[in-house]
Amino acid sequence: MSNRKQRVFIIINQSYSHFKNVTAGVPQGSVLCPLLFLIYVIDITDNLLSITRLFADDTSLASTTSNIDDLQGSLNHDLKIVSDWSKQWLVTFNPDKTEVLYFSNKNPPILDFNGTILTAISSHKHLGVTISDDCKWHDHIDNISSSASNILGIMRKLKFTVRRKTLNQIYISFLRPILEYSSVVWDNCTIYEKDRLEKIQLEAARIVTGTTPSISLQNLYREIGWLTLEDRRKYQKLILTFKIKNNMVPNYLSALFPRFVRENTNYDLRNQNDFEVLPVRTSLYERSFVPSAIHLWNTLQHSLRTMTSLGEFKHYILQNMFSCSTVPAYFFHGTRKLSVIHSRLRNNCSNLKNDLYNNHLIDSNLCILFKVPENASHYFFECTLYTNERIQLFTELRCFHPLNCELLLFGNLNLTHEENISIVSAVHKYILNTKRF
Repeated sequence: MSNRKQRVFIIINQSYSHFKNVTAGVPQGSVLCPLLFLIYVIDITDNLLSITRLFADDTSLASTTSNIDDLQGSLNHDLKIVSDWSKQWLVTFNPDKTEVLYFSNKNPPILDFNGTILTAISSHKHLGVTISDDCKWHDHIDNISSSASNILGIMRKLKFTVRRKTLNQIYISFLRPILEYSSVVWDNCTIYEKDRLEKIQLEAARIVTGTTPSISLQNLYREIGWLTLEDRRKYQKLILTFKIKNNMVPNYLSALFPRFVRENTNYDLRNQNDFEVLPVRTSLYERSFVPSAIHLWNTLQHSLRTMTSLGEFKHYILQNMFSCSTVPAYFFHGTRKLSVIHSRLRNNCSNLKNDLYNNHLIDSNLCILFKVPENASHYFFECTLYTNERIQLFTELRCFHPLNCELLLFGNLNLTHEENISIVSAVHKYILNTKRF
């Protein structure tokens, strides 16, 4: 790492500065450099009174006390040590970028860092989570909604040009991680804020499936095969609690949980394998991670809580605790436009008059020519406008007779994938040839 130099290149006029010697630090981009940087800065925590957390070059100090003078003294002591360390090892801290988040209804302490008095702020984004001084999550939910809406806008533009499978992957890979990042931390937000996020997922589900806002939530979740965000947060709490219980996490997480009931009594109690229930005084704390996770864990069957395989635990939880439907692979078959029409017919939100009428969009559900309800059954089996197309459909699917709407719209899981594909292809051809949509 010795004898390294650097210079500045200005693109506009294609000019270079003079070379300067690099006397401290490590170059970016190599495999070894993150380790070398950590070795370089790790002793910054020595002799500090506060709780210290390091993440790359992001350093945080935390302290709690009932005496404001003690808090002010300990933090100023630590800031002085950090300042002296930075001067010794040529690492510059910017006081103007140093923020103070103070959780109290009393006046904040006076903190001095390199001659600059630090001012308290109302919220701070720490490792992607916006923490507010009132212990609420409104600012964080706003940030999540803003970031998610940008990706949702991209998905909306691609709604009729990209296949369903691709849109589904875009949601799972790019949008859902935003909605769920550190969700076990902020899951005690308000119901209104949770609903805001759920609406984003519902809009994404309608984009992926091609359905309209008139679809019922039950049909939408059956069609898309996703869990609600609320259920996914419960699932993630249970997974993290399993890891804590089985020593799969760092000690600072395990230390948050109380002991088991059996560790505090000599009696053979029925709940001896439960975590002790923590005393709570506020609903905000009751909904926070540790109390709510303990409640979820203690309600599990004994056989679940004694599992040792994380994979088996995940599988059983998903299959037995949460209502998540499996979307047949043949739902993804066909061109995007025909797949969307097929999906809308499946979920009673198509342009058929009966669907429009049931969704309060028109005044009558009757077919203009035949004065009977124009529903899927009428469209596939009765309307004489499509006799030739129907004959072709019935001929292609003659090996599946007797036909019905359920088979044409949903397929049959008892059939092979290839047989279901042939049904979907024939239905799509019928939709295309009738030119009804």
